[in-house]
Amino acid sequence: MNFFSSSNVEALPSGLPANWPNHDEEDLKAFPWREINVGTEQQYLFKDNFVKTSKYTPWDFLPKFLLEEFNPNTKIANCYFFVIALLQMVPQISNTGGLPTTFAPLSVVVFVDGLFQVMEDMNRHKADAIANSSKAIRFVKNGSWLATKWNMLQVGDYVKVSSREQVPADLLILSTAEEPGVPPRGQCYVETKQLDGETNLKLRLAMPNTLANIKTNDDLLALRGTIQMEHPNNLIDTFEGSLNIENNNIGKEACQPVNMLLRGCVLRNTEWIIGIVVNSGHDTKIMMTSKETKQKCSAMEFRVSTQILYIVSLLSFFCIFGATGATIWNNKNNVDDIWYLGYHIIDKNPGTNFIIMFFYYFLLHATFIPVSLYVSMTIARA
Repeated sequence: MNFFSSSNVEALPSGLPANWPNHDEEDLKAFPWREINVGTEQQYLFKDNFVKTSKYTPWDFLPKFLLEEFNPNTKIANCYFFVIALLQMVPQISNTGGLPTTFAPLSVVVFVDGLFQVMEDMNRHKADAIANSSKAIRFVKNGSWLATKWNMLQVGDYVKVSSREQVPADLLILSTAEEPGVPPRGQCYVETKQLDGETNLKLRLAMPNTLANIKTNDDLLALRGTIQMEHPNNLIDTFEGSLNIENNNIGKEACQPVNMLLRGCVLRNTEWIIGIVVNSGHDTKIMMTSKETKQKCSAMEFRVSTQILYIVSLLSFFCIFGATGATIWNNKNNVDDIWYLGYHIIDKNPGTNFIIMFFYYFLLHATFIPVSLYVSMTIARA
């Protein structure tokens, strides 16, 4: 619990419109602005600053991974061999004595692919742990600054960022370091390459109604007001809102994109800035722009999936051709009298015999598609 959090967080209403993020126009009209108290307890519940970019947890890895491995849209070859293994268990058409021999190599393929997924996701977990445990300087109730983990920051906190430090959350700039004897200008510079890839420094400005009014910790402790702003979104170049300072009737000023420091930016050529957290965790713009980690599927894999469909279609054509010839030959010949073939017709009905022969030939030629296809592609890509 921090200085500006409510003492009864669970009882607070959400700071977002109803049905967020699947809200409609009526929901937005009923709650058009995000409202943040400055210097007092919050009246709404906001997300904390904990971030998670990893894909799996120990509890959901197996079901998620298996659903991805046997997704016909991306891993059609795995689905193909899984069906082949099931068909091998049908005695009437099995060429392996009813044993699903394809399960063994398929299990090895899936296991190897799983190892790659685990290694990739462990790197994401490590990156999340580093980000969440990084230290930020937060203003606390006794009027001093305290080092705090990033994941402990909450909306409404005052944060001091020093030169070359990364911004831990979306901040509205209240004050900046100024040269002695020079009128305050509220200027600072940031590097935004994590947001937009640009390495040139960008100018940012403190809010006009606070830049000259925050000189000491006592000034910050006495600051009172409210922020009305847009709800979280992924538009990094826009920002709408206003900051109303109640102290000495200072009044309201519009908040603009130039007054914002977004999470992931790095402060440069400025000794320090003081800002108030307005978006935290997955509500920050950088997290809103990054989509949930999904299964990787390259253009090559999509092309391979298309080629596999062509191969299965060709294989099916050959099996239809062969099953038709076998059915015609079986109707014209009494195979029970041709002892040296060692062949026995299960069902003399031509239709049933055609179906049995089709799947029998399909299993015989199932290796048209190599079972190690995806593992070979993954190893080559690695």
